[in-house]
Amino acid sequence: MAAIPRVPIDRIQPNPRNVRRDLGDLTELAASIRARGIQQPLVIVPQRSGRPFLLLDGHRRLAAAKAAGLEAVPCIASTDTTDEQQTSHMIAAALHKGLNPVEQAEAFARLTRRGRTPADIARLTGYSTSTVSERLSLLELPAAVRAQVARREVTTRDGVDMARQIAATGRGEARVRSAARAAWFTKTHALAPRLACTHAGARRVVGPACGPCWEQAIRDDERAKVTAAADVPADEP
Repeated sequence: MAAIPRVPIDRIQPNPRNVRRDLGDLTELAASIRARGIQQPLVIVPQRSGRPFLLLDGHRRLAAAKAAGLEAVPCIASTDTTDEQQTSHMIAAALHKGLNPVEQAEAFARLTRRGRTPADIARLTGYSTSTVSERLSLLELPAAVRAQVARREVTTRDGVDMARQIAATGRGEARVRSAARAAWFTKTHALAPRLACTHAGARRVVGPACGPCWEQAIRDDERAKVTAAADVPADEP
């Protein structure tokens, strides 16, 4: 890698494959950059002549630098040229930067689509093989549950357990065992009024319903939202 003291901000292109989708609140970071400048260089990839540099590491710093009014930022040029190398670099760089479990899973999935095994991904990124496998399992969850895991309203452990149960039954049935799960699947849940569970004698009941009934309610809610979106006239905002 080679250091580049100052690169114009308008010559740096955010990476469309950035593993972190939500950059979060940039107010304090922008204030710090305004007062002290950027303390850690951004990592960029040189492109063909005339094209902007592609950003690998430093998306929050770049956005905050723009908000702080900087015109140029310190950078380091990377030799990672392939999509796989760049994805691996971004995952490894984001290891301690607050990626939520679903963002991690989606990043790992990009590498599996290129033929990488969990063990390969572990070697490339520094995560353990078990962590890689567990994160990938989260992608088997219904979208509504994945969103809860991403927002940390359902713990990663609970999400992994639920995904494994779905994979094991083949019918999307997920029982909930821990107190943490029970605290989420309660009568105050938005879907609770729609439940009509009659399986108390045969299945583990969590809050007002058993695991399979919760799972069915979540899936029905997803289908209803898709149908409602499809029914919106094209000229409506």
